[in-house]
Amino acid sequence: MQQEVTIVEIDWTEAVGAQGSVGSPYLFGWLRAAYVQPGLISDGRVVVLARKNQSADWEQYQGPVTLPEADTLVSALAVLGIPERGPRVEMVLDSSDTWFTSSVRMVVGEQAQTFTIQTQSSGFGGQEADGLRAVFRRILDLSGYGQQQSMFG
Repeated sequence: MQQEVTIVEIDWTEAVGAQGSVGSPYLFGWLRAAYVQPGLISDGRVVVLARKNQSADWEQYQGPVTLPEADTLVSALAVLGIPERGPRVEMVLDSSDTWFTSSVRMVVGEQAQTFTIQTQSSGFGGQEADGLRAVFRRILDLSGYGQQQSMFG
């Protein structure tokens, strides 16, 4: 019998700051899903640690990632070119004095891709921005964090 393997890992951080400052993190997230069928490995989870502002306590959100969800994520990432390349996104310039940044590491199967998104208050755009936002919205929903404060929300 042939094995079917689905492996996806996603780690990301989000930080915010005023222009000219080093800023402060407000969200850490990671997703791990490993499914090797028939029944050898069957586990998936997403965890988000977030705080509403710099003086707030960190709160943890977590939820399961099922095999169908993991397969959907792998397919959505493939449409974005991940893991072969980073997504085609770019900063939307504006006159705000606030910046946001997210460092992202994604592994699909045996291939990895790491990229950074830097934005101002207007967020990011580009050919694959909507697709990338949709992937992260789904991940945030799976964790139970939902559409709270995130540069992908």
